[in-house]
Formats: sequence, C-alpha cells, structure tokens
Amino acid sequence: MIWLAIILGLLGLWLWRRSNALRASTGLPWRAVVYHDTTRRELSKPLFSARYQLTGKPDYVLADGKALIPVEVKPQRQATSPRQGDILQLAAYCLLLEEATGVAPRYGLLRYAQHTFQVDWTDQLYQALIETLAIMRADLTLTEVERSHEEPWRCNACGFGDRCTDALEYD
Repeated sequence: MIWLAIILGLLGLWLWRRSNALRASTGLPWRAVVYHDTTRRELSKPLFSARYQLTGKPDYVLADGKALIPVEVKPQRQATSPRQGDILQLAAYCLLLEEATGVAPRYGLLRYAQHTFQVDWTDQLYQALIETLAIMRADLTLTEVERSHEEPWRCNACGFGDRCTDALEYD
C-alpha cells in the first residue's frame, strides 16, 4: 500500500511540475481569466464605447486584483519588438476596458510566438490611438485611399484585393 502512495505522490509531483512548465511557456502571468475570445463555438460579446464609436474583442482579459489586463495573442508573429498596429490594437482594448469599467488598465500584454510585451497604457498612447482613429474615420469619407504599406502579404490577405488598383504582387 505504501508503494501505491509513493507512486501516486510522484505522479502528482510530476503533473504539478509539468503544469507549471506549461503555464510558464505561455509567457503570460498567472492570473484569473475573466474574458476570452478564443473559442470558435460562440462569439463572446464585444466591448463597445459609444463615446469613441469603437468596438473590439481582446483575446483575453486577465484580473490582477481589481485591475484588468487586456491580452492580444499573435501566435504566428515572430517579431522581437511589437508592431505599431498591434500596439494600437491593444490600446483600443485598454480604452474599451476603461470605458466599460471606469478603471483604466495600467498596461496590456501582446503575446507573439516567442515574446510577451508589456505595453503601458499612457497618455501618449491614448493620444496616438485617438489620432489614428481620426485618420481612419477621415479615410472612410474618401472614395480612394492610398495603400499605406509596402508589404505584398498584406495585399494578399486583404478583402479588397479584387477591387484594388494599387495591390502589390505576392510571390
């Protein structure tokens, strides 16, 4: 009987260590998940701000005490620093959480394939987001908008590729 207890104890210890290793491999802090948009069955309700006419769904929202932390996961992204568009997307989630709860997140997390980046929710980032939203809204009123990049893969993935006269060829 003692051997069974030893075997079960060792198995339990191995499972505990394995779960800690798996948790650490996510690159995210160990916090309660209060929202997620990663299931393919039923869509989670998006966050919405009438004031900013903005809607969005972060991949996760973690709870750190009373503070909320938006998380955006880009599992295929191999970059060693966060892209500006991803930072602005995370900023939008910070703004939406602030509007929804009345409490501003201190930061958000961007998880790429190999790196996790903490992006502080600052006044400067707020201003950059508001300016970007204004530019995007102005573009919506135009009949033609110039391509804003030199990346053929983006044209290949774009939903307007069949109508765009400025699309880049993807090799």
